[in-house]
Amino acid sequence: MKKRIAILGTIIFLVGLVLALSFGLYNLSAVTNILVWAIAGMGMVLLIGVSGQLSLGHAAFVAIGAYSTAMVGTHLGSSMPLLVLSVLIGFGVSLVFALLIGLPALRLKGYYLAIATIAFGVGMQQVLNGTDALGGAMGLQISPIFDLSSLRDVYTFLVVLASFLLFYGLGIVIMKSPFGVKFRMIRDSEVAARSYGTNLTKNKLLVFVISSFYCSFAGSLYTMSQGLVKSDLFGLNAAINLLLIIIIGGAIMLEGALIGSVVII
Repeated sequence: MKKRIAILGTIIFLVGLVLALSFGLYNLSAVTNILVWAIAGMGMVLLIGVSGQLSLGHAAFVAIGAYSTAMVGTHLGSSMPLLVLSVLIGFGVSLVFALLIGLPALRLKGYYLAIATIAFGVGMQQVLNGTDALGGAMGLQISPIFDLSSLRDVYTFLVVLASFLLFYGLGIVIMKSPFGVKFRMIRDSEVAARSYGTNLTKNKLLVFVISSFYCSFAGSLYTMSQGLVKSDLFGLNAAINLLLIIIIGGAIMLEGALIGSVVII
């Protein structure tokens, strides 16, 4: 299984390389943006489609990753080691907020959980919009990742494509693992899952954290590829778009995140 995923990923990457060299720069930038949001969409597939937890606040985790990378890029520079550091910082901040929000919120179900996570997402946008150190309403801007003039868009696309394939493979592994089985049991019937000895709180929180990592990483890639972040990019509209991505593409398959991103983004 892992070997087939690796072979398929290599083929897709090579095809992407050919497309990168043949696409115009505008089209290449658009495809890059689609892949970025597809990564966030895969996190939503794991959370909503696989485990059945409805969240409308995960755009806030995209914002956390985006602003972590923007802050590091603005104050320390945009070299590759520093950008990797910014991704790790985004993961750390996302973990803290996922635990703070997830522990009380995941005691709720369905629409009640959605309402609670909306409050988190809207609150995060207001904090970003009102904090001068984070650029306020004007946002933050960083210099390009690769100082290679016309080749910058090609390299950015390849980095994002490789990241998409990596997180796609990780998602497949999670879904095929015992954790994936527990997530689906919780989605289908919490009573049955509990009767089989599944710790509902622990597994709900785990998939909530995993999905937040997906979204945070997508946010970091967004900053790297676009160079500019603003709070209004990660508000309620972004949260609804994430939900629409998996509704249109299919909530129970990771490929649906890519299909939905093509339609929505």
